[in-house]
Amino acid sequence: MAGWLLMIFAFYRTQQFDHEYANFDPYNILGIQIGASNAEIKTAYMTKALVYHPDKETGDEILFMNLTKAYKVLTDATAQTN
Repeated sequence: MAGWLLMIFAFYRTQQFDHEYANFDPYNILGIQIGASNAEIKTAYMTKALVYHPDKETGDEILFMNLTKAYKVLTDATAQTN
């Protein structure tokens, strides 16, 4: 019986997997070209962050978190090479 419950739980968790994070593309999220300079990355982030910040009327918490994650990935030298 415990085996069946474990299998049902595993199936449920698999269905809850967020495919958005599996296909994470920071360039697409920020709307910039591959190889953009740090200034272009920062400008794109700040522009979109002002629109999608959760405290704003047009805010979107999930999109803002993705913007922040994309910005951190593209400005960190180690993460950028990965």
